Amino acid sequence: MKNISIIWLFVAFITAAMLFIAVGTHPYSYYIWLRWIVFIVAMAGTFRAIYFSYDKDGYGWWALPFLLIAIIFRPIFPRYQKKSTWECFDIISGIIFLIAAIALREKLPKEDK
Repeated sequence: MKNISIIWLFVAFITAAMLFIAVGTHPYSYYIWLRWIVFIVAMAGTFRAIYFSYDKDGYGWWALPFLLIAIIFRPIFPRYQKKSTWECFDIISGIIFLIAAIALREKLPKEDK
């Protein structure tokens, strides 16, 4: 389980970095890939939050921000907004990924020694 924690931390930090980098000017293909990556990682975060809610420690509410991020960045039926609006979405989503990466990493079950 510790390996999953490290993988989650790495993927969440990379996703947050990609979201912060997206504030600059990039080719359109970067934003298409960003949508897919953010959507997949947000759905994985939703799953992790729901998984942790079973231990009744109150981490189930993390599923809501991840689900909202997945809906906003959905790649199948994309929403088209102005660049300034997307910059706000990118920054807020990046901050959520950074905070959640640390919060959900801490809640992994401890291995038996």
